[in-house]
Amino acid sequence: MASPSLVRGLYKKMLLLSRSIPDAAKRAGAVASVRDGFRAHARETDADAVAALLRGAEKHVSFMKIVGRRTPNAQKGKVSYVRDKATGKWVAGSAGGVNATTVGGGHWGSVTSEHVRRATALNRRQHFGGRK
Repeated sequence: MASPSLVRGLYKKMLLLSRSIPDAAKRAGAVASVRDGFRAHARETDADAVAALLRGAEKHVSFMKIVGRRTPNAQKGKVSYVRDKATGKWVAGSAGGVNATTVGGGHWGSVTSEHVRRATALNRRQHFGGRK
């Protein structure tokens, strides 16, 4: 028999992924389908049937990872950087914008593309290459 925490985690993962489907009608149908499917099999006791249901749920998770948005709400706090053509420095947001700030606060001098490349490589290395 599968542990309740494993099943609960799979349920939460499926709900999260179904909420990331771009089309509103399909999203509502997917959320309802996940809830109904787990409720319908909540009292399942046969170990082989539970294992088959879990395998099917994992297949659906893989499919929803492909169909859903790449980053449902993760991009809200991130800032993109653009190279300002006039100064040659990297600025947050659009170059020449009112709220654009120089990377490094200006006291480090200009940040080159080599600096950005090295920082990105270090970030990937330290955070396991962007695994999810």
